[in-house]
Amino acid sequence: MNSFKFTLYDLFGYFIPGAVTAIALGLFIWTTFYDGTTLSVPKLRSETSTLLLIGCYVAGHMSQAAGNLLAGLIPKKLTAMLPASVANTVPQEVESAARALLSDLTGSALARDPEWLYRTCDEAVVQAGKPGDREIYTYRDGFYRGLFVSFIILGIAILVRMIAATKLFVRAFGEPYPIPISLLGICLFVCFAASILSYVRYVRFKNYLMGEAMLGFIMLRSIPSLKNASSKPAKPGGEGASEA
Repeated sequence: MNSFKFTLYDLFGYFIPGAVTAIALGLFIWTTFYDGTTLSVPKLRSETSTLLLIGCYVAGHMSQAAGNLLAGLIPKKLTAMLPASVANTVPQEVESAARALLSDLTGSALARDPEWLYRTCDEAVVQAGKPGDREIYTYRDGFYRGLFVSFIILGIAILVRMIAATKLFVRAFGEPYPIPISLLGICLFVCFAASILSYVRYVRFKNYLMGEAMLGFIMLRSIPSLKNASSKPAKPGGEGASEA
């Protein structure tokens, strides 16, 4: 436990998306096993609160795993339809320059793969001790990827609740209040809209990461003073960079 280090990636990448996913799972369980009962928020003991926090953290990991899968399944042509100013697409000239420099070092096979091109450039920049804003982009990349999946799961849970078509009551201030189907419909729309916007933001920060890695690699290989500095011991890489 002494070696455990809580990072911003744990908060933004796991806890917050995991909390949304946990709410969705709770709604699924309520609809499936306790349909027709009034929903009320119980008073939580410290042990229960701790278990809920751990559950949110685990759910966040599952959301990130699902995000990696779903992001890979979305056609690249669909992502390419986003305006360059919105997606912050890496200019082709920058990618070509980084690929040419990497080809001189490792051969063309590695440089042709976009994922390995980015990973190699990123590792070179980190080892040189010049990560720039990499940590910030990494946190936000994980945050939006997690929310992208979490809002989809929550939207599905709300849709199942609507299909169940039973009266929904929430107890607040000691009195049960009915929740109309129209309000659930609004929540459903908000969830799927938030999921789409989260994906757009994920793409943007993913491209931020790729662009900064490639530009950093080009600078390290092209500017003599930076090339000499890169031979010094590197600082530790960004927190959360290898997570997700």
